[in-house]
Amino acid sequence: MSRPNALSIINAEFPNQSAKKIAKVQSLWSNYGEISRYIIDETHPIILKWVELPVLDNLRDHPRGWSGQTSNARKISSYINEQRFYKDFARNCSEHCYCPKHITSHCFPSESDPALIWLLMEDLDAAGFDKRYTLAPIEKVKECIDWLAYFHASFIDVSTENLWKTGTYWHLQTRLDEFDAMPDDTLKQHAFAIDQKLNDAKYKTLLHGDAKLANFCFDVKNHRVAAVDFQYTGRGIGVRDLCYLIGSCYYGNELALRESELKEYYFTQFERAMTTLNKGHVTKSIVDEWLHLYPFCWADFERFLRGWAPNHNKLSGFSKEMTDLAIGAC
Repeated sequence: MSRPNALSIINAEFPNQSAKKIAKVQSLWSNYGEISRYIIDETHPIILKWVELPVLDNLRDHPRGWSGQTSNARKISSYINEQRFYKDFARNCSEHCYCPKHITSHCFPSESDPALIWLLMEDLDAAGFDKRYTLAPIEKVKECIDWLAYFHASFIDVSTENLWKTGTYWHLQTRLDEFDAMPDDTLKQHAFAIDQKLNDAKYKTLLHGDAKLANFCFDVKNHRVAAVDFQYTGRGIGVRDLCYLIGSCYYGNELALRESELKEYYFTQFERAMTTLNKGHVTKSIVDEWLHLYPFCWADFERFLRGWAPNHNKLSGFSKEMTDLAIGAC
């Protein structure tokens, strides 16, 4: 089997049409590949996510110094996980939690031993979602929360066995190297108990797993939002995504100021989504459990940061306050 290239993949999907590369959109984390925009017959733009896996003896440098076989294995697993989401689960996403339409994807030579992984999908810019924010007004943050609420409601009772058992890129079982790097403090001593609390939750849904502001695309004219980058999707409680989103939008005093309003807004929208989807009979039980576990989500992400990047600006007085609440409840 010959090694494919990007144009051969696109031409196989769109025979008798001419395809060409317009631009590189961005490099993937740790330079594992790139996301590029192609056009078919001068009118039809599409996006290709092209992952070229490094040889283990020549792993590329991680921006924060984390590299090696464990990191490489996690990345490979995450790209395969993303493919599975697009192939088998993206169709469950409505206009309320829009994601790019899947065209084709594959691992070469096979999923068990990939050297290349590719994902061909809809171009969200062409679909109207052409605005990005690095700093967003609160109404746009709330649009992201709308997306999360409907995404979580949509998957509350859907089997997702083929995806990661636990969603998020920072969950403890995939971050033991970072755990070892933590100072031997109270949080480290309670890290496994906090992780167990989250894993033992009765009510779980599908998490986006990397729901930061940079992974949302906005249709400003129609007040719509779409999400990208589903590498780390898997089961969990919805407020894990919520905490991470809020922490990606606000820091320091503004985080403490905005957090309560945004948490309340999330649960209002989640209840609305559950009612719309005819699942309202279990909403109160879910909300009660997720509110109880909310501080544990902050503590769990703080655990990751203290090992991964102990000087990160997301380590704040507010996250420390939430962490102390979780430790006190263990």
